[in-house]
Amino acid sequence: MQPAHATRPDVQKQVAQFITVALQPNVLQFVSLAFLPDALSWHYYALVFILSFLLPVFCYVGYVRALGLPLGFDIARKHRLVPFLVNITCLAGLFYILRTPDTQFVSTFVDLMFLLQWVTYLIAVNSVTMFITFLYKVSLHVAAGTALFMGLSILQFGCWYILLAPALITIGALAWARYTLRAHSISQVLLAVAVGIITPFLFESLKKYFYILNY
Repeated sequence: MQPAHATRPDVQKQVAQFITVALQPNVLQFVSLAFLPDALSWHYYALVFILSFLLPVFCYVGYVRALGLPLGFDIARKHRLVPFLVNITCLAGLFYILRTPDTQFVSTFVDLMFLLQWVTYLIAVNSVTMFITFLYKVSLHVAAGTALFMGLSILQFGCWYILLAPALITIGALAWARYTLRAHSISQVLLAVAVGIITPFLFESLKKYFYILNY
């Protein structure tokens, strides 16, 4: 029988791997879009599931397999461009469909302007993270988690600390998981947090120039 201390690292890695998969960026992206608005039709949820999660993940798996790489979240930075562009393209398609007049995907009770703003924000988060990741290795999980919580706090509630408690729990769990799996160093995790904090403030200050939102 193995001593308890011998199996503890394996348990920690299994928990870290579960957190990494359960809270991957596309999952957080889909959850934010699915549960943010109210009074939506099932068509909307199907559309969001396909364009914010299913299609990007399917393309990512196919892309990694085509490169002959092991399936996982730790592909080299030089291979991350295509997955980012696929995700951004899917979000742009979602924006276009939701912005179409008399769309059947959203109810008249929904704040469509904020919904479009949130999709635009997700595109901005992906674009900023894509740019940063080519300059320096950062945790995409931590950056996405931080940006989503900070974005919801600032853009919807107008107060950066209103979701502080769930944000700290989620971001802390992601940071611990990525560091435990040796996927990132402490400095890379901290930089990801900084990217996630700066992005919503930058978006909030520049969104008045996004004329596409003014319809």
